[in-house]
Amino acid sequence: MPMRSENDFSIVMTSLMLGLVFLVGILTIIASGPGGGGAGGGAGPPPGAAILRLDNVSSHSIVGFFVSPHDEQVWGDNLLEDLVIAPDTVHDFTIENCDTNYDFRIVFTPDRPPIELIDGQYIACGEIYELLVSDEEVTVQILEN
Repeated sequence: MPMRSENDFSIVMTSLMLGLVFLVGILTIIASGPGGGGAGGGAGPPPGAAILRLDNVSSHSIVGFFVSPHDEQVWGDNLLEDLVIAPDTVHDFTIENCDTNYDFRIVFTPDRPPIELIDGQYIACGEIYELLVSDEEVTVQILEN
C-alpha cells in the first residue's frame, strides 16, 4: 500500500475546506431568501407587521425618514440612521406596530425642504405600502402581496 505524502494530505484538507466554504455560502443564500437586506423585492411582511417601501424617484437624496403614530406630538428616531437613499433607489422598512395611523417626514439633502405627511395614513398589518417620492409630491399606495 503506497504511503500518502504530506503534500497529498494538504491537497485533501484544502479540498475539504473549499467544499465547506461553498456549502456555507449556499446555505447563507438560501437562508436570506429573496430580496434580502434592505432593498425591495421580498415576498411580503412578516406576520403581525407591515412594510413601508420608500421609493425615491426624485432628483434629491433622502437623508432622513421619520415614522410616528398620528397622535404623537414629536417625531421619533430617524429610521435611516446613517443611510442615504439616493435618487432611483428603493428601501424597505418593517413596521411592527401596525393597524394604526402614521405620519411621515422625509428629509432631503439641504437643497430641498423636508416633506411632512401628517394626515394619519392607516398602516394595516400584512400589507406593503409604497411611498413614492418624486420632485413634485409624495404618494402612498398599497402594493399587492
